[in-house]
Amino acid sequence: MPYKIERIHEPDALLVTLTDPFEPRKHALAFFDALNHHLDNESKSIVTILDVRGLTISVQKLLAGMNAVMDNEDSPPNHPMSSYYIFVSESKVMQSAKKIFFRFNVLDDVQVVATVDEAKMRIAAQASEAS
Repeated sequence: MPYKIERIHEPDALLVTLTDPFEPRKHALAFFDALNHHLDNESKSIVTILDVRGLTISVQKLLAGMNAVMDNEDSPPNHPMSSYYIFVSESKVMQSAKKIFFRFNVLDDVQVVATVDEAKMRIAAQASEAS
């Protein structure tokens, strides 16, 4: 599979790594099922880190992914244990996509960072602010 999902601790999060040849039209439903399975095992809402640095990002892939999320009531952003999303990418297309996610209400809360460590630091900082 062109994705890997793992549960990490300190901070608590789901770390998802997407790599080529991931294609939203082909892999989205199986990916959603796998991510929802992980979310089903959580007792409180959790942040999902999506590391897409190993994925060729294109406008077409982003639109296909957005359509998959919007067309599927059971997509992970709709899961009650899904908190918010942090994308790990240095792609300018991904940076621009953040605005599109908000505008079309695909994801309510999304951040884009350059490294997984930066994502972890943001989660930890937000958790300490909430305490």
